[in-house]
Amino acid sequence: MLNLTFGPNIMLRKSGIEYLEKPVTKEEKTIASILENLFYIFKSGNISHFASLFREDAILEIFSERQGIVRTLNINEFINEIARPHLLYHRNILYRNTHIKIKNDKEAFAFFERLITFKNSRPSLAIEGCIKFIKEKDKWLITRFS
Repeated sequence: MLNLTFGPNIMLRKSGIEYLEKPVTKEEKTIASILENLFYIFKSGNISHFASLFREDAILEIFSERQGIVRTLNINEFINEIARPHLLYHRNILYRNTHIKIKNDKEAFAFFERLITFKNSRPSLAIEGCIKFIKEKDKWLITRFS
């Protein structure tokens, strides 16, 4: 369930990832590394390696404020329509209450709350999110981002 909160422009003092529980196992640390790479890509604005974190058929679900609906995009649509334009407007992004759940040796999830403040006068945004990972050929890839 997608849960959104719009509010006044709260000022995030930091950007980053805060974990509910520190990643301990090898698999949890690998998933945490992917999350940190994903975060760095968004924070730095350098999305050249963005697609390498995803499986080709990954599904990305994005809430459209204008339309009031959740849109489902493929990786190329997400990069061109969402990632590039939005990177210009984000001030800070914080992934908090992040919890990594290894379901089995081929499937894992990361649950979090994403807080975003913007450079313009738009209200801050808090979004509950989930990322699904699948392990293929000893490499974890994102298959669903919501």
